[in-house]
Amino acid sequence: MSQQRKIAILAAVIMSGIMSFCLSGFLSWLPLGFVAEWPSAWMHSWVIAWPLACVLVILLGPRVGGLAARLVARYSPE
Repeated sequence: MSQQRKIAILAAVIMSGIMSFCLSGFLSWLPLGFVAEWPSAWMHSWVIAWPLACVLVILLGPRVGGLAARLVARYSPE
């Protein structure tokens, strides 16, 4: 595996971990509020969300990057 591919996978793991951690915390807090059960519900949600988010970022990342490159090329003034 190339160094670039390793960097892309590690970046996907880190990015998806941070995003899923924050979003699962917020989205579990909304219905529960700051109650004693909230941290447990948050961690349960995060354990489910992180692998899903990671797979999506790894699979869709290159296509999203290509889309972003096309949009910038099309709409940025030069």
